[in-house]
Amino acid sequence: MTIAQPYQAILEQICSETIAPAAPAVDRDGAFPEKSIEALKLAGLLGAMSGPEVGGLRLGVPGAAAIVGRVAQECGSTAMVLCMHYCGTSGIPYPPMPEGRESSQWR
Repeated sequence: MTIAQPYQAILEQICSETIAPAAPAVDRDGAFPEKSIEALKLAGLLGAMSGPEVGGLRLGVPGAAAIVGRVAQECGSTAMVLCMHYCGTSGIPYPPMPEGRESSQWR
């Protein structure tokens, strides 16, 4: 089983059981998709861009884009928040470097 299979299965479950049912109210009320983002967080999907060293999945841009694309099929608002989260976390795929080490030595 690849890392893609487990994350895709849980993503499908979250999309059908949490994101899709909440989408009409999120859009109608202009609300933050709190339950949807929390479900993605609890499943570890907010860490798609980060490395395992900091608890992430290290799926990179293609993996994160696939997650956002799937979420967008159910709720554009949740997908936008998720995309902005990935943009903000894209710079922390590795743990902080020890003092005195160059990034090329550490990665």
